[in-house]
This record gives sequence, C-alpha cells and structure tokens, in this order.
Amino acid sequence: MTTKARSAAGLNEAMRILARHGAGAAAVTGCVLDDTESGSVETVVWTPDRLTRTSVARLPIRLCGTGDLFTALLIARLCEGRDLHEAGSGATGEILAVLRRTQAAGSQEMQIAGFPFVPIKTLGVVS
Repeated sequence: MTTKARSAAGLNEAMRILARHGAGAAAVTGCVLDDTESGSVETVVWTPDRLTRTSVARLPIRLCGTGDLFTALLIARLCEGRDLHEAGSGATGEILAVLRRTQAAGSQEMQIAGFPFVPIKTLGVVS
C-alpha cells in the first residue's frame, strides 16, 4: 500500500514507518503540503523527537545542482555542531538567497562565485 504524505502528521507517520526500517532522520526539500502557503515551498526535517518545516518563497526558476548545494551547506553546519533542524533551516535560507541572486542575474547557472556564504569557522575555512 502506498500513501502520499500531504500533511505534517502524514509526514511524521511516514517517517516513523521508515525509522522502523533504519532511517534515523531525514531532510526533504521542495515540499508542498496541503497547508503550505501559496507561493511557498518547504524543507521538512524529521528526527524521532520532532518535525520542523522551513517555508520559503517558491521562485519561478529550476536549476541543476540545488540539491547538491543544499547537501553541502547542511553537512557544513552539521560538522560545525548544529543539530539537523537548525542545519536544515540555515541551508534552506542560503539556497533561497543563491536562487534569488541567480534569478536577478537572469542566469541558468547558480551564481555562487563570490556569494557571502555563512562562514564555517570550526572547519578551518575562516581564520
């Protein structure tokens, strides 16, 4: 039986089912749930103790590599010691900023060169 999770409660239940099969946590981007505000898209982060939703504006552009960049930003924050929920929210905000910058430039390639990403001090990237 296949069920689509279209609500926070449905997502929570779906993740609990996946957890029984070994998934300890999840971050899912590009979610539009039944109660997602019109014109928005969400990143949903689930851990056994909570589910968080970070809503941002849905932009009229679709670029290759946004998932890769999201993952890199998420992992950098996790390496810095932030929890998955905070890391997911921060990565989502930076992705939105990159996409807005790209849209303003009228480009089909993400405009990341020279982008003021949040410094990750504990990784030795910034002195």
